[in-house]
Amino acid sequence: KTYKDGKEYDAMAHMIVPGIFLVLFYIVIAVFGSRMLTATSEEKENRVIEMLLTTVESKVLLSGKIISLVILGLLQCMIIIIPILFGFFILKSAGTIEGLNIPNIVFEPGSFLLSFCFFALSYLLYAGILLTVGSAMPTAQEASSYVGVFMMFLFMPLYMVQALVSTPDALISKFLTFFPLTSPIPLLIRNTVGNLSTSDTIIAIVIMLISVFVVLKLSVIAFKNGSLQYSRKLKLKELLKSA
Repeated sequence: KTYKDGKEYDAMAHMIVPGIFLVLFYIVIAVFGSRMLTATSEEKENRVIEMLLTTVESKVLLSGKIISLVILGLLQCMIIIIPILFGFFILKSAGTIEGLNIPNIVFEPGSFLLSFCFFALSYLLYAGILLTVGSAMPTAQEASSYVGVFMMFLFMPLYMVQALVSTPDALISKFLTFFPLTSPIPLLIRNTVGNLSTSDTIIAIVIMLISVFVVLKLSVIAFKNGSLQYSRKLKLKELLKSA
């Protein structure tokens, strides 16, 4: 038994709903990571981008790609969640599943909204990063080699789960929580276990919002300047100069 504020506390019941977003984020990145990357580089390799840019502005075209990827991500989440929930409730009502009590699952609106907020910001951040890399590289193969670095930062906190759960105030936990490239998973984990303070939440959201804005702006610049570059990659200095 676990206790909180002197009362018996079922931690697992409170962790299930916000924890779903952690699983969904991992699935969406695993499924759509390559799709985000090739959304720009593939058209460049096939020279289709030349025809598209004759009728559509680069900013409008990239905005459409981002919106479509967000919708596809949400659709993928629904496709994953709905059948699981449907099957769970059917089996539960039939008495097939024993030892699980649905009323024990606690739904906390605040924790749910925070998890959704972190999930949405994290998805937009990495969608922007992958689109920027795909636009800046001449081929999808070259882009893949650079994306590995960002994926390393993204999943690095999984090796520090114990610190994030047991010592949230430690320096390493704070760094992983606030550093934009590593923050998605620590934020979702800490919100799930309930050790994310109000001040940490506000700071993390502000940092994430700024990061998303900067990354999406860079993705637009990279797409505008690199969409017709077939033989060389754009450098970060060029992107920052154009910004």
